[in-house]
Amino acid sequence: MDLQTVILGFLNDGPLTGYELSKRMDASVGFYWHATHPQIYTTLKSLAKKGLVDFTMEYQSGAPNKKIYSITDAGRDALFRNLQSETLKDEVKIPLLVAMYFGGELGPQYWRELLANHLDAQKAVLEQYRSLCESLPQTDPDRDLKQFLRYKTLDFGIGYQQFLIRWLEDILKEIGE
Repeated sequence: MDLQTVILGFLNDGPLTGYELSKRMDASVGFYWHATHPQIYTTLKSLAKKGLVDFTMEYQSGAPNKKIYSITDAGRDALFRNLQSETLKDEVKIPLLVAMYFGGELGPQYWRELLANHLDAQKAVLEQYRSLCESLPQTDPDRDLKQFLRYKTLDFGIGYQQFLIRWLEDILKEIGE
């Protein structure tokens, strides 16, 4: 999966500015697919050059002008072609695990503090997922498959966060809080 496909997916829901796109990503797929603002704007520019998105300018007085991006028919075709042909191999990159693998010499106090901070952060993410679930109720896949699948991504996120929290709590108990 690439950032172009993710952006096209959001624009398939409706026109957005780069800023709005970034905020939507952060509040949804950003929990498992993160992109920086520069990456988003660079990708939007590339998509426009390829004819996969169009943009209109909204001129404002007293504020910067806005580019409002929308998906083209060619962009929609590319989105669905990519979704059907992508290799959906998960690529797990968890910096904490790399640090743990190599960081045994940093000492137990370092790890107690780092893991406790990480635990607090993961609890906050879990609460964000739960809050999002309230705004995206579960539905029957036969009635609204799009909504059902979006809900299931949140369901996955909740399960993952719950696992991660239990795992971190167990490690902290073992090394002594």
